[in-house]
Amino acid sequence: MKWWEEAPSILADDYENIYGLTEEITNLEVNFLINETSIKPQSNILDLCCGTGRHSIRLAELGHNLIGLDISSDFLKIAAEKSSHLGLSIEWINKDMRELPFKNKLDLVFIMFGAWGFFEEDRENYAVFEAVNQSLKMNGHFILDFLNRDWIMRHFQPAYWVERKTGYYLEKRHFDNFKGRLNTENIFIKRDGQILKWETSIRAFTLQEIIKSLDQEGFSIVNIYGNLERQSYDLNTPRMLLHAIKKNSNGK
Repeated sequence: MKWWEEAPSILADDYENIYGLTEEITNLEVNFLINETSIKPQSNILDLCCGTGRHSIRLAELGHNLIGLDISSDFLKIAAEKSSHLGLSIEWINKDMRELPFKNKLDLVFIMFGAWGFFEEDRENYAVFEAVNQSLKMNGHFILDFLNRDWIMRHFQPAYWVERKTGYYLEKRHFDNFKGRLNTENIFIKRDGQILKWETSIRAFTLQEIIKSLDQEGFSIVNIYGNLERQSYDLNTPRMLLHAIKKNSNGK
């Protein structure tokens, strides 16, 4: 089993708490999506790698037509329970992000919280862009929220810990310079003594690599920011928020 299939089953119930994903942060991210793309009411939106559905739920509350897709049935179970409790109609799909079942249907596809770069081969990660292109309407929007590799290398921390409401979260990090991957051993120690352990491995693509691939897949870059406040992307911003639009079908 690959790490991206195994990790959610370990941390699903504590996911939002472990990573500090508060309602305030979710609202800031959703406001960024809306303001940056100027999407119209009742737009067709795909939350790709939706996790526990926090963005999908907020956007559905604002009147949009939402689809949340994730490979983790554990995440989707939580998302479905939350949306059902709120009386929201959201389509939850349990599927690999490289295999999107849509054709020229969507107004917006977004990937938030760095949920990309999982796969071992670069072509598999780039296949996500191809699938997104096929899913979008012409001039449809794609938002990618990803790490800033240059910032990570300048400010690399081999270890990190933080206290959360229900325990302590620790990371032990290693950057593989030959493969360009950020590998992390994660531990969450709950206050009741339970210990959760999982691993992650992200291919830390450079901005130049991402732009080249998006261009080959028929996208045009609109904006690139370093944070949700739309600060210019540079070496001092830990985040990459990239906005592209579909200009043609997979570069053809």
